[in-house]
Amino acid sequence: MSLLTGKYFGSPESTIDNDIKGISKNGVEKELKIIEDGELSSAFWEITLVKELEKSNINNPFINVFFAAQVKNNDEGFLSKDITISNLIQHRGDIHTYISERIFKITWFE
Repeated sequence: MSLLTGKYFGSPESTIDNDIKGISKNGVEKELKIIEDGELSSAFWEITLVKELEKSNINNPFINVFFAAQVKNNDEGFLSKDITISNLIQHRGDIHTYISERIFKITWFE
């Protein structure tokens, strides 16, 4: 979640301290819910995330979270039954084409 919110970039010490206090006061689940509701609103999912995924920088944390989800789901490469996203990432295959095709597929066909 910290990759999506940018929560620990900059001065993480005070943010971590505040999070620990919040967890001590509210418990883990409630504190996560507070952070999600405050920082990952529908505007984030519908506008911010889409704009961030359009950026082509391979070090983009939003794209890396997207890749992690694809690897966890053991997804296959676009138009391929023989190669997984994990393989593409490990071998640094044609990731930019995969991103474009996957976003196209999500936008128009799912």
